[in-house]
Amino acid sequence: MTITGVASTATTTTGTSTESQIARLRKQEQELTKQLKELASSGDDADSVESKQQLLTAQIQAIELQIARLEAQQAHQAQASQAQAPDASATGSGAAPRSIDGTGAVVDVEL
Repeated sequence: MTITGVASTATTTTGTSTESQIARLRKQEQELTKQLKELASSGDDADSVESKQQLLTAQIQAIELQIARLEAQQAHQAQASQAQAPDASATGSGAAPRSIDGTGAVVDVEL
């Protein structure tokens, strides 16, 4: 049985998108979970099985933590982009502001 390593993923603004990083991490998590299940029928001695089980469990937990961090970052970015988008409720109905006479002309008046 071979235990694969978990590569560290540095999040940058360029390069791989957050969604593809999450998908890649989920695939790694599935592979490690599969290895963990296969470990029970590996025929290795109990000490070896236990140490491999602990290693696989730690790797799975690290991946879950990375996924949670990326999902939180994704939610924060979505919130930030919503905050920067123009708010349709600022003008009431979302329609363009109109003048009182209905012509659409806007006049600046200083008081």
